[in-house]
Amino acid sequence: MPLVTYLSRLARAGRPFVPVLLFISTGVQGSQPEPCPAFSDLVKEDLTSYVQKRYHISPNANLHISESSAVGDTCYQKVRFEARGTAVFSLILYVSPDRRFLTTNLFDAHSDPVEEDRRANRETALKLAQGNPMSTSAAGAPVTLVVFADFQCPHCKRFAALLKELSLLTRLGPPLLILFGPPSG
Repeated sequence: MPLVTYLSRLARAGRPFVPVLLFISTGVQGSQPEPCPAFSDLVKEDLTSYVQKRYHISPNANLHISESSAVGDTCYQKVRFEARGTAVFSLILYVSPDRRFLTTNLFDAHSDPVEEDRRANRETALKLAQGNPMSTSAAGAPVTLVVFADFQCPHCKRFAALLKELSLLTRLGPPLLILFGPPSG
C-alpha cells in the first residue's frame, strides 16, 4: 500500500501520527566538480600533429604547444601553437573538453558581443599604434586607415597614389588618419 494511502487512512480513523520526512543524499548536490584533466603528452602530440597537417607546417618547423589555459570556469582550453623555421608561426585555437574539436573562435553566449567587439577593436588599435608608426595626419582622427605596404612594390605605389587622392578628399570631410605598417608577408 502506498504511504500516502496509509497516512490518509490513519487520519480518517482519528489515530495520531507524526509525519517523518526522510531525505536521502546521494552526495551529488554540493559536491565539488571534477577538475579539468591536464593535457597528457599523448594528447599534446595528437593535437600538434593535427595542426601541423591542417596548416601544412613543415616537420622541420618544430611545432609545439607553447601555452594552454582554461577558458573561464569551463574545461575548454585556449592553446597557443608556435613554430620557428624559415618564418615564425603562432596560432591560438580552442580545444573542446573531450579534446575532439578545435576552433579558432569560442563565443561566450553570456557576454555582450557588441562590447566584446569594442574591446577587441581597442586592443587592436593600441597594438597597431605602438611605437612610432609613420602617419599622414594628426592622431585623434575619427577614422583610421592602417596600410601594410612595401614601398618598393609597384602595386603598393599605385595604391599610394589612391591614398594621396583619398587624403585630399578627406580635407573637405572628416579627418582620416593613415598609419603605415610593415608588409605583412
